[in-house]
Amino acid sequence: MSVAGLAATLSRHKAFLAGNPDGVRADLSGQDLSSLNLEGIILQGVVAAAANINRSLLANADLSNADLFRANFEFCNLTEADLAGANLTGANLSGARMTGARLDQVNLSEVNIDESVETKQIAELPEDIRTLLNEHDLWIESNGQRGRRGDFRGRDLSDVNLERLNFNGANLSRTNFSGAILAYCQFLLADLSEAN
Repeated sequence: MSVAGLAATLSRHKAFLAGNPDGVRADLSGQDLSSLNLEGIILQGVVAAAANINRSLLANADLSNADLFRANFEFCNLTEADLAGANLTGANLSGARMTGARLDQVNLSEVNIDESVETKQIAELPEDIRTLLNEHDLWIESNGQRGRRGDFRGRDLSDVNLERLNFNGANLSRTNFSGAILAYCQFLLADLSEAN
């Protein structure tokens, strides 16, 4: 499905949700929606049986009461997504990020959730790393007058939601970022040698 086609379908679906007689419930069954940025999208009540949605960004999306029978969400970011009441029978959530996802009234017994990842929040990191992050943020905000430049050499920041953090000028050599969420982070003049 083209981006224009998806936009038109979702516009009619929005009208459907609002009770507009011109609205039509979206049917995305079997469609290829892979690798798309669908952050915050409203797909409440949509039919997307057997849709291929793998590797898409669906953070904060509303998929409540959607028919997602056998849909492929492999390696999707579903952080804070609302899946309450959705039909996920036979769905593939392998490798998906599910931190904070709402799963009220969802039967996960027939769902493939192998290797799904729940990312950690900054508050869950060890105190020394939280202190480094705070000191570096202060260093950035004060143009180097307060705090200190972040030295994260060899630190483990894997599977952590680091979205929108400013790592400008930080030493991140050999830092483990595997599985971390780095959307909208800044790395200007940061040392990322041998980081993963």
